Amino acid sequence: MRPKNPRRRIRRARGAGRCRRHDLPALELSHLTFYVTGSELEQRPELGRAIVEAGHELGNHTATHRRMMLVGSGTVAEEIERTDAAIRETGFDGEITLRPPYGKKLVALPAISTSTTGPP
Repeated sequence: MRPKNPRRRIRRARGAGRCRRHDLPALELSHLTFYVTGSELEQRPELGRAIVEAGHELGNHTATHRRMMLVGSGTVAEEIERTDAAIRETGFDGEITLRPPYGKKLVALPAISTSTTGPP
């Protein structure tokens, strides 16, 4: 049985550093969101562009994937904003969603993410 929408939406925390350009054609029937770190995109911007050109989304997984425990709101904001900027450099113009490292949503994160990337 075929799905109603052949371009399914799949969200994975698989960064650009783990994706290879030759992987993208195999993913044509899916719509993926690649949660990437800013440092990955800074090191391999061509893969971020290839992901976007293939019709997929990029999501924010912070700049360095560090644990956000015991850090100030300025550090959290910097991690998010640095990655948002790297994502925009790829040509992605959609809504940037955020997936925090290790799945940890701390006290500062909701306030910071709302102010930088829009409502969660």
